Amino acid sequence: MRNLFPIFLILLFSYPVYGIKNKISANWQFFLGEERQATNPLYDDSHWRTLNLPHDWAFENGYYIDGAQTARGGYASGGIGWYRRYFDVDIDSMKDKSMFIDFDGVYMNSEVWVNGKYLGKFPYGYMSFSYDITSCVKDGQNVIAVRVDNSKEPSARWYHGCGIYGNVYLRTESCAYFVPSSIFIRTPKADGQVMIDGDIKLDKYAGDYKLNVFITDASGKTVADAESFTGLKEGNNKFKLQIKVNNPLLWDTEN
Repeated sequence: MRNLFPIFLILLFSYPVYGIKNKISANWQFFLGEERQATNPLYDDSHWRTLNLPHDWAFENGYYIDGAQTARGGYASGGIGWYRRYFDVDIDSMKDKSMFIDFDGVYMNSEVWVNGKYLGKFPYGYMSFSYDITSCVKDGQNVIAVRVDNSKEPSARWYHGCGIYGNVYLRTESCAYFVPSSIFIRTPKADGQVMIDGDIKLDKYAGDYKLNVFITDASGKTVADAESFTGLKEGNNKFKLQIKVNNPLLWDTEN
């Protein structure tokens, strides 16, 4: 077994490509119940409750003998809830960039709209997910609407929260970026060889790119680095890299 090294990947095409991720977990509007009109950007949600995420309305409501989750979920509640959140965009700063909304976790059957445009439904409640909202945003104020449906209970063999129980982020990427959760790092043998593969998304500007890799130790010192030149086409591109760490610090149960 060996020590785990932080690995940094940088994609270059005449300029560094970095994503910007901003947490937007504060100041959401919440309504417990059904309200289909909430998808309309002009809907008046001033009478809704203002809260910060993460949020779990089942926990807030407590437990009672006829709770919708029954004995499986400790007699907690279910139901339908709506969330709305406003955010501003400077459209001039979005040239050659894409914007995404990332959810750490929503239980469950969530549906998302941005400025009234339907983005999709994510039924599973225990995974993170994202939507590309580049085509939905406009200059100035924008609004996200999220419907969470836990009306069919019990839906698990144990207690589960109801609502947006994780943080939410707005992520801005340049025209070339690493696809989230696509990078895999393997060390088949304890000889210092590190194998890295993943996906790069290119929205425009096909051509030659340089991929830089830095591996650092626990103190932040670079212990290995490499670069690779690769041609990328618009769309999804796969890459593979191999890098050698000399004299890797191995670990055991005592160290």
